[in-house]
Amino acid sequence: MQAKFHITCGILTLLVLGLSTSVATAQTQVSGSGMTRYSNGADGEIFFSHVAVNAWLDSDGIPQGTISWEGDHFFYPGPGNPPGGPPDTYIFDVIDLWFDGNTAWVTGEVIASVKGCANGAVYIFAFTDNSDSGDPDEIDLVPIDSGNISVK
Repeated sequence: MQAKFHITCGILTLLVLGLSTSVATAQTQVSGSGMTRYSNGADGEIFFSHVAVNAWLDSDGIPQGTISWEGDHFFYPGPGNPPGGPPDTYIFDVIDLWFDGNTAWVTGEVIASVKGCANGAVYIFAFTDNSDSGDPDEIDLVPIDSGNISVK
């Protein structure tokens, strides 16, 4: 009698969990872009950073995709420091991707940069989809001024 009860409870549990809409599904993709604007503080000039991402885990769980980053080349006053200039652009191959709730952590290796100065460098980006809360989406834990990030 007790064995029947446990089997019945087990079957009911499986049915309830199988029909539940709250069963978690694995996230496998992050896409979108965002821009942030900020002041350098010293002279009030506005700088920007724009990041676009399209990354996913393939059917074998292998990270795929690209990231592009474009931002201002900063001017640091003083002898021996490089002058400011036009925006730098970096293109990354995605080499790692993992998810933590509504945030996707994406590691990329630079495959193209101005004059190859950053080729081979590895960076980690955090992309946060805040569509459920209504807050601005985030890149590297900073709210974006414009754009949209989607973590699926």
